[in-house]
Amino acid sequence: MSSISDARVQIRRFTHDDVAAHVAGDDPEQTKWLSGGPSTIAGTTAWIDRNLESWENGGPVFNFAVIDLSSGQLAGMVEANVDWQRLDGLFWKATPTSPMHSTPQFRGQGLMAHAITLLEGFLRERASSVQ
Repeated sequence: MSSISDARVQIRRFTHDDVAAHVAGDDPEQTKWLSGGPSTIAGTTAWIDRNLESWENGGPVFNFAVIDLSSGQLAGMVEANVDWQRLDGLFWKATPTSPMHSTPQFRGQGLMAHAITLLEGFLRERASSVQ
């Protein structure tokens, strides 16, 4: 599955074309909660490489770029980590962890709620295929 969309957002795998926009979307509020420091081009490129490898290997981590369809811009990201055996408090078929962030210009628009709904659909489809 390369992308999923509704009327407002698309979620898809990150590509190297997203590096600059992802780095530009950092702000102090996000970096203190998610990464512990500002993104760099090199660090983000390596992160995307790990994401693509995880996708190729069937997970357990699936990161999605969140694209605002009205502008075509990267609005943030959502992640599903389905490694339930390594996550405290989770068990098979439980809700996976789902970190997310949105860039400052897209906050408060409800885009991440749409992205999480699309992510849930991805996870339902994935769960039904592994049973």
